[in-house]
Amino acid sequence: MPDSSAHTTDLDALLDDLRTFLNETVYPLEPDLMRDGFRAIEPALDNARCAVKERGWWCPQLPVEHGGMGLSLEAFGRVSEVLGRS
Repeated sequence: MPDSSAHTTDLDALLDDLRTFLNETVYPLEPDLMRDGFRAIEPALDNARCAVKERGWWCPQLPVEHGGMGLSLEAFGRVSEVLGRS
């Protein structure tokens, strides 16, 4: 049976990084969104999208050759669970 501990460690590190990014960058935008609407946060959201792309996190479900992260279905499910909190 193959050792998946390296993949688990990598995924756990990714999930920690995603949680930190959400806590520091995305969640603080939510009160402004609720109060002022989408247009009020659009510039900050564009900056967050650029930061996500720079980190290589954009389209995690897509294969690497198509600009995604190439995550397995299980890994993508765990990432989606974290991202779905916002």
